[in-house]
Amino acid sequence: MMINFPFGIEPQNHFQRRIAITFEEKIEMIVSTLREKKAENIRGMDFRNLEGVITDGFIICSAPSERQVGAISEHLRSTLKEQNLTPRSIEGSGLNHWVLIDTGDIVVHIFLDRIREFYRLEQLWGHAPVIALPVSPAGSLSPAEPARG
Repeated sequence: MMINFPFGIEPQNHFQRRIAITFEEKIEMIVSTLREKKAENIRGMDFRNLEGVITDGFIICSAPSERQVGAISEHLRSTLKEQNLTPRSIEGSGLNHWVLIDTGDIVVHIFLDRIREFYRLEQLWGHAPVIALPVSPAGSLSPAEPARG
């Protein structure tokens, strides 16, 4: 049976539009996107071999201003959408102190610097292996953040 939709518009099935992408490819795309808007202290945490964790990994970064947190999060949201990887949820975009973007297998945390220092997710999840992040366009690895204690 053929259904005629007005103006030639057909509903889109988002499940059919999603593309296959590996965990590593998604990490690379996310990190590259974060770097485009000058996200700082980008870190990755791998939860794939940990029990009781509902995601495969975290990407954590920060910025010195609320405006930059907002720009980074909006750019990532837009890039994910362009790649047909619509986030499951986005939280905190109103205040831009801590924006969480859940992509399903990877949760991205974009912090205002002082909020990141307060919550210290890297310490909370310190038992998780660190994800080796892709090389930056300048040819050097993302600088290591000193341990905060």
